[in-house]
Amino acid sequence: MGDFYRVLLAEQERLEQIYQKVAERLEDVPEGSLHISGNRKWFQCYQRMPREKGKGTYIPKKNMDLIRRLAQKEYDEKIRRLVERRLRQVKMIMKDYTEDE
Repeated sequence: MGDFYRVLLAEQERLEQIYQKVAERLEDVPEGSLHISGNRKWFQCYQRMPREKGKGTYIPKKNMDLIRRLAQKEYDEKIRRLVERRLRQVKMIMKDYTEDE
């Protein structure tokens, strides 16, 4: 087994670990998405539910935990999509890779 194939295996394992961590975090997330609105001095956060029009429901500053969880959810969903794409690419390369090329 060549060095390149070992690198691909290591990358596949790393990506699968990242995917597992993100999937675990996405199991218990609040519904909806975060919408942030503001002017030069103030920012207001809203929880926007699926298929809801407008800004959504205002989230007061005292509920900062919900704001953080919604922001983390959005980030984790982006990471999950990226990791899925990279895993497909690595698996395709590994499938077609031969040592004697």
